[in-house]
Amino acid sequence: MGHSLLTQFDGIDWEIINVPFLDDLEKAQLVLAQINHAIERDGQRPLVFSTLLQPEILRSSNKPIAGYLISLRLFHHSHQVGWI
Repeated sequence: MGHSLLTQFDGIDWEIINVPFLDDLEKAQLVLAQINHAIERDGQRPLVFSTLLQPEILRSSNKPIAGYLISLRLFHHSHQVGWI
């Protein structure tokens, strides 16, 4: 879905970085470091598209997300009865 949104902006050369399976705090801290590096390098806050099933992983880091966070998590299946 993030790719589809980016195609709406003609003439912009996007740098796309995919991070699969962001499922622990150590990985989250590495991603946050990448985001902060991109800000320092480019002088702009990046767009960060997230489909995390456990957004508390990023919240548990001691550093906030400095990019523009766009959550694409609409719903997920619970292992309990029903849908969340």
